[in-house]
Amino acid sequence: VKRKMYDGTRVLSQNELFVNVGPEKGVRKIPLELFYKKDTAPAYHYSSDDDLRATEAFADPFQAVGALGMIRDPEEPDTASSQFFFLKWDQGLVAPGRNTLDGSSACFGYVVKNQGAIEQITASDTILKATIVEGVEFLKS
Repeated sequence: VKRKMYDGTRVLSQNELFVNVGPEKGVRKIPLELFYKKDTAPAYHYSSDDDLRATEAFADPFQAVGALGMIRDPEEPDTASSQFFFLKWDQGLVAPGRNTLDGSSACFGYVVKNQGAIEQITASDTILKATIVEGVEFLKS
């Protein structure tokens, strides 16, 4: 986002659960990063199932419409690239650590305004501009 890589990017696909976005080809491989609520640093390279921590809560769970996650191969934890998804449904009735995404994908942010607009996104839409509203100081270049 800081490099404006997503500005002008087309939506790849959408369905009742997700909106997938990003350049068609990734530019690098990003490791799976999970931050458990009780930890002081993130854990890397292992899903919560592989790490035997599947019932633990996460600092940023996939619990709301607009949660952002990295698209990756579900069998290989370190295969995320530049593609990401918006969550289109509220998992609030599912306890953190018990839904289908927590522990297998990294939640790296949330849409904080106009979450209802996510329902209107189609596969022919384009992201005009992506902006980091808060937390840019925590990103590494």
